[in-house]
Amino acid sequence: MDNSYFNIIDQKYGYQNFKSKLNIDKRSDIDGQVSHTISANWNVVDEESGIAYCEWAAGLQQFGNEVFEFTKTADVLKATSTMDRYKVFNKKIYLTIRCRNMAGLYTTACSDGIVISDQSPSARNAELEILPQSLTEYQPSNFHQASKTSVKMKWSEFSDPFGIMSFIVKFDGKDTDITTSILNVNKDISYLSLFGLKLSDDRYTATVNAVNTMYLRSKDVTTNLTIQNSTPGLTGADATITRKEDTITVNWKDCFSYPRRVVFEISIGTTIGGADIIQWQETLNDYIEVEVPEKFKDDSEVKLFFYIRAIGESGESNSLNANTVL
Repeated sequence: MDNSYFNIIDQKYGYQNFKSKLNIDKRSDIDGQVSHTISANWNVVDEESGIAYCEWAAGLQQFGNEVFEFTKTADVLKATSTMDRYKVFNKKIYLTIRCRNMAGLYTTACSDGIVISDQSPSARNAELEILPQSLTEYQPSNFHQASKTSVKMKWSEFSDPFGIMSFIVKFDGKDTDITTSILNVNKDISYLSLFGLKLSDDRYTATVNAVNTMYLRSKDVTTNLTIQNSTPGLTGADATITRKEDTITVNWKDCFSYPRRVVFEISIGTTIGGADIIQWQETLNDYIEVEVPEKFKDDSEVKLFFYIRAIGESGESNSLNANTVL
């Protein structure tokens, strides 16, 4: 029998090559399922003596038989068994196929395992974040961005005891409805970029679901993005500057017009455009108090220049200048 051809395809359902000549019936593999009824298909060939019988076993490790021991199959190319649920539920099961030819020789192959579970991936600690894109040098805030042509997002911390296979990502709004599937390649943090969009000034929703090997989905993890690129306006009012002893108060209340949250960036210098006293200090207030530097307290000729920039939620900005003599 040294010249016989005896080959078997396992449940992966790839194959074990025992001789140089192959007769392969290629099949698609599945890595998980909900049902505890398992079917296996394989291909075994012995052109000289023929196949006497095949038998199979199931275990919790490759070539194991903890679930059930070797049992002859009614068909030499396939078998089906409904297993005890408590033995296989939430476990990875390996199938071993062993076939005997008419000459009494055996060959064996084992699957790469299949998970039996109805447990969905957990989204308890999952996080989804939009990576806002600005059209200016200022970072957007409060889930806003100005760009209407692209959206970037990242997510992490989905979990499943048997692994995440892929993610389903949805991005939608009044004029956009995009759903796509992303393979779990990175394993830690996943990213998605959408380009060529035509978004409106509106609120959009991003949703991610994790999918495990049983094709079960996690709960939704969502976040929102508002597209808005309006710039804070100038009302025409001037900033007021007052001094009490060595404290200067600059107030720009009612100088800017903006319907949402605005951040102010303040620079103060002794020259136009200078920032030798305060540089790029941010505040949510509409005023700032500044102590007169010690070296200028007795100098009544020094002129201070104030540069006040209002930054909207999408990074758009507008500015106002003021000055005073100490």
